[in-house]
Amino acid sequence: LVENIKVTQSHQDMLVYPIIYLYRQYLELRLKIILRDSRILLDENVDIQMTHNLNNLWGDTRKLIRIIFKEDDIKPLNVVGKIIIEFNSMDPESMAFMYPVDKNGENLLPDIKHINIVQFQERFSEVVDLMEGVTGAVAEYISYKAEMNQNYY
Repeated sequence: LVENIKVTQSHQDMLVYPIIYLYRQYLELRLKIILRDSRILLDENVDIQMTHNLNNLWGDTRKLIRIIFKEDDIKPLNVVGKIIIEFNSMDPESMAFMYPVDKNGENLLPDIKHINIVQFQERFSEVVDLMEGVTGAVAEYISYKAEMNQNYY
């Protein structure tokens, strides 16, 4: 959708909310995948919180990432934390970019007047790269662990 906006220079006002919603949804689902896979890797309970609160999901995810990647530099993930804080402050329940008003008819995003979707995409692409990297690394560790278990047990 963003690429289409870049090419056509049109429909950005109409598409900005669905696009931001999809980015937020990606972030929530990616955090839940990393949580699940990290817990599988660490032989922990795999139950994931039934929440849309990104701060809570990120807190749990960050703890597990620190355990798994002890010696690796995870400072680049601070970018993810900053984006999560921003999203969660604007949209703690995953409703603000889905609906224009709340159940009482109040504007869900009263302080937002303009969103540059192209700049947003550029900024978010670093988050996607980092999250995909963590997901891939954890999946690789799970595969390695399964292979080791198969060979030695």
